[in-house]
Amino acid sequence: LSKLEMGRRIETQIGVGTGCVRVFMSPDDAGDIVSFRVAAERLGGSLIIEKAPSEVKQQFDTWGELGNSATLMERIKYQLDPDGILSPGRFSANI
Repeated sequence: LSKLEMGRRIETQIGVGTGCVRVFMSPDDAGDIVSFRVAAERLGGSLIIEKAPSEVKQQFDTWGELGNSATLMERIKYQLDPDGILSPGRFSANI
């Protein structure tokens, strides 16, 4: 919200039926990802970075906190891809 207060325009797309909110910003505003993630988590949601330059993805966890589900996701990934050849390390927790 600080960018709005400073007169910068942030584009959003809201899916009323799904509850998804997409925020479109320039890589220069990537520092706001943390504040958006905190706000989403306070409201019981999450923030996932769908598309960004690789330098932005290296700075931030694209999937966010997995909580208790990380172990389950690792087990599912192993069952579907026991050799770890399908997109290794692309998902959160290097799954």
